Amino acid sequence: MPNLRATDLSPFGLRMEVFGFAGNYLAVSFDLPDGALEGLTQSHILRMETGLVLEREMGVYARLNVANGPNTDQVTHPLGMLGPGAESRHVVEFDLAYTEINEKRLEKCWIDLIFESPHMNALEIRELFMSRHLRADF
Repeated sequence: MPNLRATDLSPFGLRMEVFGFAGNYLAVSFDLPDGALEGLTQSHILRMETGLVLEREMGVYARLNVANGPNTDQVTHPLGMLGPGAESRHVVEFDLAYTEINEKRLEKCWIDLIFESPHMNALEIRELFMSRHLRADF
């Protein structure tokens, strides 16, 4: 869907309407580009900014997945119970110092947005920005 508001930095967003869903959660995955893995270490913090709009209240989580060799390290952060109607903006930081990634075997990295009990609901992902930052060395 096009983002037509002047405050939206992304030209397009994603809108899903969920009807008769029998599962407990719905996950939407976004692969990070291969360049995101270049030079990635446990000294990095990956930062995600989102703009979400929900038709009904629902719990939402963000999960970072990093495949490295036979392992996949995961870090999950709750965005909380999001209310209906207005756009809610969230910033989540995934600190890789708390993972056990093998920096020499990085293969793939992706983000899951997890929506709890999305029965009869409309979800809009208006914006999703990712950036990475080195932790300050004191």
